[in-house]
Amino acid sequence: MRTLFNLLWLALACSPVHATLSKSDAKKAASKTLLEKSQFSDKPVQERGLVVTDLKAESVVLEHRSYCSAKARDRHFAGDVLGYVTPWNSHGYDVTKVFGSKFTQISPVWLQLKRRGRE
Repeated sequence: MRTLFNLLWLALACSPVHATLSKSDAKKAASKTLLEKSQFSDKPVQERGLVVTDLKAESVVLEHRSYCSAKARDRHFAGDVLGYVTPWNSHGYDVTKVFGSKFTQISPVWLQLKRRGRE
């Protein structure tokens, strides 16, 4: 067993390994096969057929940046809506400015709600 371990170690130590990190490597890793839409849509998600019960990851990735600017301030839910914002970057603030009227409360993500008493 020890001989096998030594042979394995020797094979790994002698095999040539070439690895580098560069700016182009990060771009290749970040690129996905699905292209992102980063434009406004003239139709809300209900009319585009995106409100479904069998949600697919591809549709979320494709549509996550597109929204209907004409309907961005309209509420479609009568109850209370809590929105979480990432306060450490400006994107969370920008999203809050655009969609703020859809929420009744907005909280930073580090706020934790803890239940007291029985579940």
